[in-house]
Amino acid sequence: MHEPLCVMEASPEKWNEGWAQTLAEMYAASIKGAKTCYSVVTTGKAWEFGQFENNVFTKDPTQISATEDLQKVFEVLNWVFGKANSHIKINS
Repeated sequence: MHEPLCVMEASPEKWNEGWAQTLAEMYAASIKGAKTCYSVVTTGKAWEFGQFENNVFTKDPTQISATEDLQKVFEVLNWVFGKANSHIKINS
């Protein structure tokens, strides 16, 4: 089983709604057998990241601004995509 990545757009100042939707998607993935699920909620300018593992949700307390530190956003996204793809098996 791969590790799903849930990405949700949050309207400005509606972070709680964005995280609620993302958490619902992560929980649904866990019911389908995912052991770990990574998540991103973003307005485009601001980015937040989380993880759902063993029925425990952890949200990184740091919000990253794409306008102030775009390189950091890319680094974290690269890490998250790498983790989400680490268990995908390609049959050749």
